[in-house]
Amino acid sequence: MTRIPSAAKRCRRPLATLFAISLVLVAASCGGNDAETDRAASGGTASTEVAKAPARYDELGPHAVGVTTLSIPTDAGGTRDVLVWYPADAAASKAATPEVFKISDLLPPKFRALVPENLNPGLTLRAARDIPGDRTSGSFPIFVYSHGFGGYPSEYQHLLTHVASWGFVVVSPVHDERGLLSLLGEPRGIGVDEGKVLTDAATAARAANAEPSSPLQGIVKTDGKYVVGGHSAGTRSALEAANESAEVDGIVQMSGGGSFKDAAVSPRPVVPALFLTGSTDKVVPLADVTAAFESYNDPKMLVSFENAGHLSFTDICTIGRDQGGVLTIANKIGLTALLGDQGASQLQRLAGDGCAPEWITPEQTWPAQEHLTVAFLRWRAGIDSSPAALTAAALTGVGEAKLTFTGSLG
Repeated sequence: MTRIPSAAKRCRRPLATLFAISLVLVAASCGGNDAETDRAASGGTASTEVAKAPARYDELGPHAVGVTTLSIPTDAGGTRDVLVWYPADAAASKAATPEVFKISDLLPPKFRALVPENLNPGLTLRAARDIPGDRTSGSFPIFVYSHGFGGYPSEYQHLLTHVASWGFVVVSPVHDERGLLSLLGEPRGIGVDEGKVLTDAATAARAANAEPSSPLQGIVKTDGKYVVGGHSAGTRSALEAANESAEVDGIVQMSGGGSFKDAAVSPRPVVPALFLTGSTDKVVPLADVTAAFESYNDPKMLVSFENAGHLSFTDICTIGRDQGGVLTIANKIGLTALLGDQGASQLQRLAGDGCAPEWITPEQTWPAQEHLTVAFLRWRAGIDSSPAALTAAALTGVGEAKLTFTGSLG
């Protein structure tokens, strides 16, 4: 088990980076050497290799990001939405207005009318809707992500837009049967094959690659394998997809590990697995995540974020923060009372863990989350030849959270 200390503030890194670059340039101009080799000053004959720094993926990648919505059929005969974030045309992105997500948009009219505009804060996404994809860089691999109970894909926009900016088509179905409406007494689906929901969503994105009217036309990798992931209840969906489909080549589990009870096809996935969780998560405690982690096959790695809560892997804590947060707003508009005791208790548990001052802020954990997720995806897609960026050494200086590593993907 390896632990790395708190990193320096991110705002200091540009100065350190410029200093390192200047040293390399001076060495190259004086000695005529490449960036990897430095010759000793005495005699100029001895040489020492300078270790290559691990790749860093905590900053946004080179691509602008768009978002679109697809539709796939449900077992009940209706359809479900699938949100897709994708590498977008840079010029179109500059001219477009970023999308704004509001939780009230998900409510039925009878509840939506309760939310006055001054108590309806928005979350500005790092993506513009339906702008053309980036068709200058070839096709991009797929990452399928499943949201947690009471959630919605846009509540993970910091992570999902980040991944898309690094050259991935991020596909995230809406699980209405365990989404926000389920807290409001709406009917929940029974016996839904959630693994199939994820693989159907991937199939829909691949099909959109051939649709001239789709912003995904010509940018989705339609062959090979892909990675699935999820948060909280979504880890079960990811587990099922990994067990059911031979096209799944990796699994990312956040604040959970799925459930092996009645899991389809195989009790354990046989693909590499990356686990990320908070050490003080009270919804899915670290001990439960660790037990699930130990049940998976190698190779696998668990990274625990010290003093991080369940919602550290979402954007929920940032919505309406200046107004007291989602729970305070729910109380002000009377929504908590309408939920009843059980619903209010669930809302308190699911919309509070990780947001209060007793936890570190989600923003302190995001850089390491983003780096680890992108590094895992690049490795599984064959873009990076090894999991070298998935080590404690590679995370030095990334974010402000203290990390504990268990297991290895190397």
